[in-house]
Amino acid sequence: MSYQKTQASSAGGQISLVNSFRARGPLLVLFALSISACRQAPDPGPFIPSDDEPSVVVVSNPANGPGKDSREIWATTAVYECADGSSFLVEYAEDKARLVLPKRTLVLPRVPSASGGKYQGDNVLLWSKGEEATIEIDGLRRSECGNNKARAAWVRARLTGIDFRALGNEPGWVLEIDEGRSVAFVTDYGQRHHAFGPPHRRAAEVPGRTVFEVNNDEDKLEVVLLDTPCRDDMSGERYPVEARLVLAGRSYRGCGQWLQGDGSAP
Repeated sequence: MSYQKTQASSAGGQISLVNSFRARGPLLVLFALSISACRQAPDPGPFIPSDDEPSVVVVSNPANGPGKDSREIWATTAVYECADGSSFLVEYAEDKARLVLPKRTLVLPRVPSASGGKYQGDNVLLWSKGEEATIEIDGLRRSECGNNKARAAWVRARLTGIDFRALGNEPGWVLEIDEGRSVAFVTDYGQRHHAFGPPHRRAAEVPGRTVFEVNNDEDKLEVVLLDTPCRDDMSGERYPVEARLVLAGRSYRGCGQWLQGDGSAP
């Protein structure tokens, strides 16, 4: 099934689509309208709701760290991409779901359902089962929508306050830096988890180069981030930052991007 990276909202009885991607440099905003949404080239960047949406509900949560946009942290995050080219973002809790639209954010209570999860309110119906979902807004339904787990991981990282995220291959690994709080480095295709405390940022020696160092009881991790275009050597996707890591004498190379603010290195 072919999917397009967009976000759904209700407008005049139809679902209007807008998606904003943050990357190193300018904010790229991609628009597509209604059912006849135009196709666009794949973009490696994560789906991030626009910061200029004043109706987004913000709940203070100290887990997001000082100086960051505080948001309520939900149990799971999903980015559903539908067969017609539309997509939408949902965050789930046990008894409710948070649906993010371009002009408003809806918190839908869970209602009884014979199977799967059903959430309803404000002329909006969301039904999910496994990794599939159907959404209905003002009587207009979108079905055959599947969760893109890779995109959802980027979204969740952004919304939970992660400052930088990177991916690498051979073997597959993921790095997440929450500056001032922690570093998580998962290697060997998710088999090994390395948890660290707050990283130390070295004083800038060269423009466009950021270096972090962090230790735990067993390992030392060095992270070098270069503001240079980077292509994933397996997927071919492009990212704005090249990441070079050294853990216990072993080197890793991958690609990533800054997730907070304007997407540039703070």
